[in-house]
Amino acid sequence: MPVSSALIALDQFTTFGDLLKYLRRRAGLTQRELSIAVGYSDAQISRLEQNERLPDVATLAARFIPALYADDQPEVAARLLELAASVRREDAPAAGLPPYKGLYYFDESDAELFFGREELTQTLVNHVHHGIKNNQRFLAVVGASGGGKSSVVRAGLIPAFRWQQSSSGWPVFVMTPTAHPLDSLTASLQRDAERRLSFPRSVHAFSRQPETLNELLKQITNETGAAHALLVVDQFEELFTLCRSEMEQAAFVDNLLTAALQPDGVAIILIVLRADFYAHCARFDRLRQALAKHQDYIGSMTAKELRCAIEEPAQHGHWQLEPGLVELLLHDVGADAGQIPEPGALPLLSHALLTTWQRRRGRNLTISGYIASGGIRGAIAETAEAVFQDHWRQSNV
Repeated sequence: MPVSSALIALDQFTTFGDLLKYLRRRAGLTQRELSIAVGYSDAQISRLEQNERLPDVATLAARFIPALYADDQPEVAARLLELAASVRREDAPAAGLPPYKGLYYFDESDAELFFGREELTQTLVNHVHHGIKNNQRFLAVVGASGGGKSSVVRAGLIPAFRWQQSSSGWPVFVMTPTAHPLDSLTASLQRDAERRLSFPRSVHAFSRQPETLNELLKQITNETGAAHALLVVDQFEELFTLCRSEMEQAAFVDNLLTAALQPDGVAIILIVLRADFYAHCARFDRLRQALAKHQDYIGSMTAKELRCAIEEPAQHGHWQLEPGLVELLLHDVGADAGQIPEPGALPLLSHALLTTWQRRRGRNLTISGYIASGGIRGAIAETAEAVFQDHWRQSNV
């Protein structure tokens, strides 16, 4: 279908593949639709957009430009042909591991790439130690969806404890409730405890005795010589969204709070909770009281923290950021001029960074690649299209 003749900043596109992808998206075409229109395979279109194939200028002029509705825009056609004529092998993406996680959270294994939350991480560490001194070994990390709660706990807090002499030997268990939180709790303890222990053979022990978790963690610390054991329950809201048994919910909460509030106990219980599920916790008196006294609310990252989260992982992996790219990213996420973006913008930024890296020019992340990937708002839609195309190709093999 025809597209608007609105001018685009042609000089922002520095590679043929980036401009080709932008024009395809502007025309509302998938890779497969363009491939049919020009007589190429969709794999060939993909390689052209990744600067992994030398384009044929004559074919571009005869087939691609009309298919992209650029035949009535001579300046666009001229720029596309100019970039096609100057394609070099060096424009292809350099090999290497991605410095960004996209829509996935950072885990403990990603700690070396996790930047921007150092101050918050130290605050959480201090709160845990303060709770130990006051015999209140419970902490809730609460925040909006997409605010980075899981990442700061998994890739920030846990590694921080690993690198402190006083806590380096603590056994650490990380779980999510799933539809059956008692099963998940048992599996987490069995999976992560590197020793022979007398674990319950079923969830009935947890259901009947709220002291079961406390006793197991005490046994673990006795055998390891550790002062404490840390249990992290990530995505605590699954207790309400996936688990349908109120009895199992209650038994799970009772085991957590009994262990956390045991006088002179060893268990440190940390839950990670989406803020919109805060009210669901009120059904459990001890949980409600613990939340009221011992929680940290995770807010949005500042512009300074976001800049650090963008620049430091790239530097760590020896990738280069084109001048102006960071400023453009911060502007598009609403964090320029000292403003603080909405929490939901963080995963959009992370995904845009990953797709920009995927469109790198050699070892350089470019403005051209960022625009071609769809920017903050369009990158996820572009990725969804790519997933759909992959599924379509596999189902038609």
